[in-house]
Amino acid sequence: MPGVRWVGGFEGGSGGYVYIPPTSAARSRRMHTHDIVELRVQLAMAEHDGLCGPVRFHPEEQSALTVGMTPLRPDARVQIQLGDNLRDCFIEVDEGSEWGQKIPAKLRAYTAAHQQWTGGRFPAVVFVVPDSTRARYIQRKINDHGGADLFRLTQLDDAAQFLTT
Repeated sequence: MPGVRWVGGFEGGSGGYVYIPPTSAARSRRMHTHDIVELRVQLAMAEHDGLCGPVRFHPEEQSALTVGMTPLRPDARVQIQLGDNLRDCFIEVDEGSEWGQKIPAKLRAYTAAHQQWTGGRFPAVVFVVPDSTRARYIQRKINDHGGADLFRLTQLDDAAQFLTT
């Protein structure tokens, strides 16, 4: 399929194919969903390989919440046991398709939620990006916004290692 990037496996793995079960109602591939699932698989493999303890992965439908008056709809919420510590993160999988005020609006929403949070430590917000060009763009937006201690950034290929170390 044109436009599908190589993921996982020996020497690139997928060979550019995206499989949809015959019983699926999906009419087209959604690379955003594909990348969220890829992250989940990477984390399951890290847990299986003993790089971390149990991983709780809550997709968008289960991780949406409202903090005070601020609605948040992260792509996922990930909680990873690392020894005696629990790493708790909101995940924003970025496909490089959001420009203009979309990213600053997300940054403002997370900052507002952080200020209103009463449930212990606020989860880190991790932007998972496809490549270094997009990483630089998102980092500029974070720098312009401020609050760099709240936001993290990693590329999809490095995300599992980033989240488990």
